[in-house]
Amino acid sequence: MDNIMNSSKRKETGRASPTSNCRKWPPSNIRDLVVKETGILDLTLRPSVKRQRDKMLESDIHYSLLRKLYTGNATGSNSFENIALIDSAVRIRGYTPDFNLYPQVMDMRKTVAAVKFGEPVDEAPINDPDVLVITSPIATCQSKHLRSEKFTYPLDLVVIIKSCVLCFENRKRARTTFMPRKMWGGFRIQFMFVVGLPHILPSSLLTIDGVRITYRHARLTNRTQLKAARERLFRESSEYGDLLIGGFRDSYYNLTLKLILTFRWASVFCLSQTPIFLFMDDDFAVIP
Repeated sequence: MDNIMNSSKRKETGRASPTSNCRKWPPSNIRDLVVKETGILDLTLRPSVKRQRDKMLESDIHYSLLRKLYTGNATGSNSFENIALIDSAVRIRGYTPDFNLYPQVMDMRKTVAAVKFGEPVDEAPINDPDVLVITSPIATCQSKHLRSEKFTYPLDLVVIIKSCVLCFENRKRARTTFMPRKMWGGFRIQFMFVVGLPHILPSSLLTIDGVRITYRHARLTNRTQLKAARERLFRESSEYGDLLIGGFRDSYYNLTLKLILTFRWASVFCLSQTPIFLFMDDDFAVIP
């Protein structure tokens, strides 16, 4: 699994470049998401970028502005001489009033529509991380056999539970308390959990962006524990079929990746299955 995480890291090139491969989201064919070399799903957007040659893009303007204003010393201050060096294209902004709200300097409705229909976007995204699926929940949003003329959707609700990878007991408790189908009568509901991959954390002290943080959650301290945790995780996935496992280290500080994975997977597999989603943590319960 370490190889999967390492292979998902993109090379740093400084600035994003346009691509020629356009696909709408969600894609019409799920096979388009499969990585041929590994057979896993890649839910990264990677929209095609439409470069404007005649004028400076807003992202380039802000990048140039920050490079001029930030001298490399976070405690220092800028002089008027540095500001005077800023190119006029940076200082003279041509924003559209409809969306001139910091930090939103682009038309988000237009951008979302472009991604949805597979059209090029004006600017490359700055937050489109690699989103890989190691294991999908085969028991969730696979409900074609439930379709009938009586219902528009085969399901009434899909509950997606964000769980820590080592929270085996929390998931076990959920499966035996509020998740059994017999408890919900005729209400058509399905559940799934979202986790990352277990990893070794030798010390409870973490340094993130120069800040020392005490990690107070359960952690693995050696390879023996790591191997046991991975084996237990994949046995659980095979037994219950309700785990969505992402190709990133499961950590409190990777919750954004976990949320992106959740939304992307649901948009691909569940939009035609249910009109309503419920997103929750594994320390909550749902009462029928």
